[in-house]
Amino acid sequence: MNENVQDFIYSTTALFLFVLALALFFFMNDISISMNEALNNANRTDRTVYETSKEAKAFTISGCEIIVKAHNGLECDIEVEGIEISKNIDACNFDLTIIQPFRQYEITNRINASGEIVKVIFK
Repeated sequence: MNENVQDFIYSTTALFLFVLALALFFFMNDISISMNEALNNANRTDRTVYETSKEAKAFTISGCEIIVKAHNGLECDIEVEGIEISKNIDACNFDLTIIQPFRQYEITNRINASGEIVKVIFK
């Protein structure tokens, strides 16, 4: 009799887990379908690629981000507050205290004739 109870519990548990997995699948599938429809509707109604306000703002970056970029390696030479930093510097040995971490710097790019950024100036 003990084996019959054990088989019954096993069968009931297996059936319950199967029904639970099936219900979860259909629930997630329904959510996925509704999300896909919402994205398609949004894509059909608004084809705006670029939007801007009429107000021109200066593009800024924090000093912390400049320090992190210097530690991760620079793609081109930079100039911070009149001090030029080469892209080949070793950030561990270079004194980066000239960069104030909490200050917002305005960015100016110097571009050569072929369209490559030669120097980034932070003021």
